[in-house]
Amino acid sequence: MGQLYYPPYDPQLLYNNRYPFYNYANQLGSPFSYQPNSMRSVLQGLLSCDDTMPIPYGSRVTISLEDVSYIDAPPRAVNQVYMYGSYRFPIAYELSYENTQINPYNQYSMNVRIEKDGNLLYVNDGYTSVKLTPTPVKRRINITLKKLGTSASVNNVNSSQCEQSVDVGLCKASILQ
Repeated sequence: MGQLYYPPYDPQLLYNNRYPFYNYANQLGSPFSYQPNSMRSVLQGLLSCDDTMPIPYGSRVTISLEDVSYIDAPPRAVNQVYMYGSYRFPIAYELSYENTQINPYNQYSMNVRIEKDGNLLYVNDGYTSVKLTPTPVKRRINITLKKLGTSASVNNVNSSQCEQSVDVGLCKASILQ
C-alpha cells in the first residue's frame, strides 16, 4: 500500500493567500470564498469610494448585516465579516448568513466601517437597505463609502481642521514625594 502525501503546513502561505496585500476583483472566486449550502445565503459586492489612495496597512474593514426593525433598540448584528490588510478601492466582499436567522417581515441593512488604530477612516453614511428572504439566494450589493476628515494632530500636516494654541494663563503644580 502506498503512503498518503500531506504537504507541509505553512501558516504564512495560508495567511498570504487568504489576506492579500492588494485586493483583486477575482477574489470572490478564490478557493477560500464561501460555497453556499441549502441553509445559508450569500451577500457579495464591492465597497467603493472616491478616494484613490490605498487604505493604510493594518486597517480593519468591518462589514455587518444588521436587523434594524426596532426603532427604540440598537441594531442587532446578524453576521459580521472582518478583513485586515491594505486594500485599494473597489474592495470585493462576501458575507454569508444563516437563513434561519431571517424574518421576512423585518428590515435589514448593511453597515461598513474601516478603522485604523481605533480611528474611523471610512463609513457608509447612507442607509443601505437589504431585502432578505429565508430562501437561499446569492445577492450582489454595492456600497459607497465616505472618507471622514482627518483629525488635527502634531504628526498630521495635511489636516482638515485648524489647530490653535489655547492660552490657559498661570498654571500651578504641586509634586508629591
